[in-house]
Amino acid sequence: MRARLAKARRSRALVALACVAATALATAAGPGTVAAEAAGRQVPQGFFGVNVNDGALDPGFPLAEQARDMVRTGVESIAAQFAWHEIQPTADGPLDWRSSDRLVRIAAQRGLRLMPVVLWTPIWATRDATDPRLPPDPGAYARFMGRLAGRYGASGSFWRGNRSLPRRPIRDWRVWNEPGIDQFWPQRWGMRAYVDLLRAAHDALAVADRRARVVLAGLPNRSWEDLAAIYRLGARGAFDLVSLHPFTKLPRNIIKIIEYNRAVMRRNGDGRMPVLIGEVSAWPPVSPPIVAGRQSAADRRRQALRLRQSLALLARERRRLRIAGVWWYTWFSADRSPTYAFDYAGLRYERDGRVLDKPALRSYRRVALRLEGCRRKGATATRCASRAR
Repeated sequence: MRARLAKARRSRALVALACVAATALATAAGPGTVAAEAAGRQVPQGFFGVNVNDGALDPGFPLAEQARDMVRTGVESIAAQFAWHEIQPTADGPLDWRSSDRLVRIAAQRGLRLMPVVLWTPIWATRDATDPRLPPDPGAYARFMGRLAGRYGASGSFWRGNRSLPRRPIRDWRVWNEPGIDQFWPQRWGMRAYVDLLRAAHDALAVADRRARVVLAGLPNRSWEDLAAIYRLGARGAFDLVSLHPFTKLPRNIIKIIEYNRAVMRRNGDGRMPVLIGEVSAWPPVSPPIVAGRQSAADRRRQALRLRQSLALLARERRRLRIAGVWWYTWFSADRSPTYAFDYAGLRYERDGRVLDKPALRSYRRVALRLEGCRRKGATATRCASRAR
């Protein structure tokens, strides 16, 4: 096993060098190439993304149509839950790939980078059949991660069975979500159980797909303290990227949170590791009280302003802080809860059976397209629309 892991790590380094060489060739290419289209870009391809979750993952939600609108808005990446308990409801039975296949297919058709967030324990793999949050058996989770990479990774069976699709293998796999809060990871189990899960997933992915990268679960709140605890428990080397969820009222405090985490990473020898902003939002997106489940016009304007400030600030600081991508939370929200503010965080919302835009969506579009060097996007996230159109 150790020999295979060492070989996988060497292969990752070679792939990184190849990417650098490819970038240099693209830059040297002449007019009419992708390099020419990207001449006005100020951020890398895939930098701006959104989270797609909750109602947007329901089978009846028009996700393919929404993905087209995401592209037009400047979205180039999506993060979405891969629900383990739905895909593998039994230990020995067949896997139900319908929900994940749908996501991967739509993302590939639109040229969107997809980062799965793999969580929710099936009954057979948890310590408590009533609670899918509980830490699963690390070996069972690792085997599932290996099967995911075997289907959607660089040599995945999904791509062999769908040769008419643009081939966009999944490279980045996020191991769980927010282990620092009880909603996703009961705190009585602590970070040690998470580190055990992380290590097992890392080893399985290294064997299943030498190009796979392990993304640390998104860390919210006092994320730098959780990150320090993860390092103390010996997790260095078990992840390739750190994912942060810097929810805060003022955009400038997002940068402070990243800086605090960067200091922890430097102290632990990972100062050059990329950081992903896996979730960020204009917090709080609503002011109490919420009247009849409706966000006020003033709150929507404030949300749009903070979005514009946050995305521009993160793009400006991306080199200094080695920020590799930013995912807004979230594309679509129900806007119904009388108390839960995150239920109002979407760029779009549902009202009387219709999906409607918020001012924040227009702010996202203006910032993203400008920094991507496009007046408009074409049919896919990888190209600007032709000027002739």
